[in-house]
Amino acid sequence: MARVIGFVPGYFDLFHVGDLDLLRQAREHCDHLVAGVGGDDLRGCYMPFPERAEILRNVRYVDEVTELDSWDLAQAHARLGFSVIVVPAGQPVDLPAELGVTVITLTGLRATASPRVRAALSRPRTAAA
Repeated sequence: MARVIGFVPGYFDLFHVGDLDLLRQAREHCDHLVAGVGGDDLRGCYMPFPERAEILRNVRYVDEVTELDSWDLAQAHARLGFSVIVVPAGQPVDLPAELGVTVITLTGLRATASPRVRAALSRPRTAAA
């Protein structure tokens, strides 16, 4: 039986429980999970790529971490050979059907998400009472 390689693309900036839940559930759909991490040139992140990659390398659900220099998923597929891609609901996946990649969209992930964390960081802090 062939090994199922799964792929989860993302920035994984300000790692939180929603990211962990995504990776845990993604791992349930494959034998080998690759986290594709957007490089620093794709978007400004709070944490630089090497730190984000180090965190992911130490998550037990992740078998491999690779840097993405673009969001061209067909290019990532050509390099990594994944047969399954796992994304949170609402994240578009642009892959040619002829590649035969199974797209798994996860719903019901833990409530914390990066936009929520970023919004909290942008609010002014109030003095403790």
